[in-house]
Amino acid sequence: MRVDADLGPREQAFRRLFVTPAVARWLSRDLATRPSSLIGNALSPVEQVDALIERFVAGRPLEHGRQFKCLRPAQKAVWELKTDDVRLFGFFPERDCFVVLFANFADTVKDHDLYRGYVDEVVRRRAELDIDGGHMKGSDAHDVVSTRLAP
Repeated sequence: MRVDADLGPREQAFRRLFVTPAVARWLSRDLATRPSSLIGNALSPVEQVDALIERFVAGRPLEHGRQFKCLRPAQKAVWELKTDDVRLFGFFPERDCFVVLFANFADTVKDHDLYRGYVDEVVRRRAELDIDGGHMKGSDAHDVVSTRLAP
C-alpha cells in the first residue's frame, strides 16, 4: 500500500513509501494509542512517524544514522527508517522508493535485540515478493536516497 504524506501547498511527492497491510494495521492500531517512551518528548510516536514520512516523501534531507541507516550486515541491503520511538524495517527496490515490511517500537527492538531477526525476515520476505528488478544493493545512503536541489 502506498503511503501518502500530508505535504504543504508548494510541496510535491519526490520519494515513494509503501507498507504491507500488516504494517498499515500496526500503524493505525498500535502506534496510534501509545505515548512516547522518552520523558519530555513533545511528539507522540504517531506524530514522529508522520513527520518522518512527510520528510521522506517530500524529498527533504534525512540524517543518516539518526533517521535512517543500512543495517548490518550491509550486504543484505536492509534499511531502517527511525524515530525516537519507532523503527521501520524494509528495503529500497529502486532509488527513492522504500518498502516497509516490519514496524515496531524502538524500546522493544532494543530490549529484545531484534535487529538481526528483522534483517533476516526482511531478506526472506523480499525474496518472496519476487519484485521485478530486485532491490538496491548499495549500503551507502546516496545509493538509495537522493536529495532534491532547491530551485
